[in-house]
Amino acid sequence: MRLYQMHYSPWSERARWALEHHHLSFEKVEHVPVLGVPLLRAVAKRPWGKITVPLLVAGDQSVQGSLEIARWAEEKGTGEPLFPPGQDEAIERWHQVGEGLLEAGRILVTRRVAGDREAQRESTPAFVPEGLRGAVAAGAGVVTGLLAQKYGFSGVDSSTARAQAREGLLALRAALPSGARHLIGERFSYADLLMAASLQFLRPVADLYMPIGPATRRCWSNPDLAEEFADLLAWRDQIFAEHRR
Repeated sequence: MRLYQMHYSPWSERARWALEHHHLSFEKVEHVPVLGVPLLRAVAKRPWGKITVPLLVAGDQSVQGSLEIARWAEEKGTGEPLFPPGQDEAIERWHQVGEGLLEAGRILVTRRVAGDREAQRESTPAFVPEGLRGAVAAGAGVVTGLLAQKYGFSGVDSSTARAQAREGLLALRAALPSGARHLIGERFSYADLLMAASLQFLRPVADLYMPIGPATRRCWSNPDLAEEFADLLAWRDQIFAEHRR
């Protein structure tokens, strides 16, 4: 199996986490935004339509999207279930909350990366030779603009994105009263996994789980929101410590 991913992406982390939770072995293949799309279409055998990472290719099968990959892993792997019986609607609701959070976070992060050459250099895949990394990073501004068009946020201002993020964060806080550990029942589920990963834009999780460079960490951090929602970050860190191998 191969997982086409971006190592710093919370969407990719959700997929990696679910696959590893279910004891499934896979090779990670780093995706280059925009430039890597033809490869994705070829390996997924999808000449048209939406194509993005994370994308899992297993034999003749291709599975796109973190939620879909997690459900596939639940069916094919072993270990404790992530999708409790009868909780599909609840998990879908949390999936939508998490998507809203990450969409807002992507706007804030992408604009910071667009103005940070060192972060652009850090995001260059490891297979790019050292002598070419500067040139590749120099073109990252163009890629950033294309991503803004692709995801439809070129006209969305940062204040609107922050308001959207706070809405999702407040919903998560309301669902986690003091001392609560899980969003659904008494056991770890995909709802906990996806929401914990979705807080990456607030303050990145420790390098032990998702190693990133200092400039990338700086661009992914929102100190004021992190301070306001420090309780959620403490919950996130506990979930990672207990359930992320």
